[in-house]
Amino acid sequence: MGVTTEMRVYIKNEKPEYEYPGALAEILIYLREHGELYISESSVEKFYREFSREQYRTDWAEAKREVIEAFADWLSEIDI
Repeated sequence: MGVTTEMRVYIKNEKPEYEYPGALAEILIYLREHGELYISESSVEKFYREFSREQYRTDWAEAKREVIEAFADWLSEIDI
C-alpha cells in the first residue's frame, strides 16, 4: 500500500499579529527611510527582540529614536 501525502495548492497570506504594532511600525518607517529592507516585517520583529536582549537585556527595548538608530546600525551588520 502506498502512502498518500496531501498538499495544499494555495495558502492565503494572513497578516501576522505583532505584540508591539505601533513600535514596529515606527521601526519599519525608519528603516525604509534610511535604507533598503530585504527581510519581512516578522523578521524585523525577531531581530529587534534579539537586539533588545543583547544590547538592553530586555525582551523589547522602548522604540525611541536613538534606540531605533542603534538597531539600524546593528541590523546592517547582520548576514542571513
